[in-house]
Amino acid sequence: MSKRIRTHYDNLKVAQDAPVEVIRAAYRSLCKKYHPDQNRDNPDAERIMSLVNRSYAVLSDPEQRRAHDEWIAAQGAAEKPVSSPMPKNREPEPGLFAQALYARRLWLGLLFFAALIGALFWL
Repeated sequence: MSKRIRTHYDNLKVAQDAPVEVIRAAYRSLCKKYHPDQNRDNPDAERIMSLVNRSYAVLSDPEQRRAHDEWIAAQGAAEKPVSSPMPKNREPEPGLFAQALYARRLWLGLLFFAALIGALFWL
């Protein structure tokens, strides 16, 4: 099993097709969060800021960003695609949110039906 590569986009927590404005905003946000002057008690703050600064330097320069994108594409082409363990013709099971929504609708339906029967019985 191959390990996923870590890119400058991952370091700044932005999508690969993010515009420069989004990259700049993410950089500023991470600077506020991890700057060593703001995080004197965090021993990793300096290392994290170094990564964030290097990532921003690459992604804010169009030539370096293009070269980085080409490197990512080359890394992705070198990796062999992993097949999904899920069969293609089978739908995935609903998540917990969908199950909770279904249960809530079921109970509301039963409550409405019971209220309707009670109202008819009362009349």
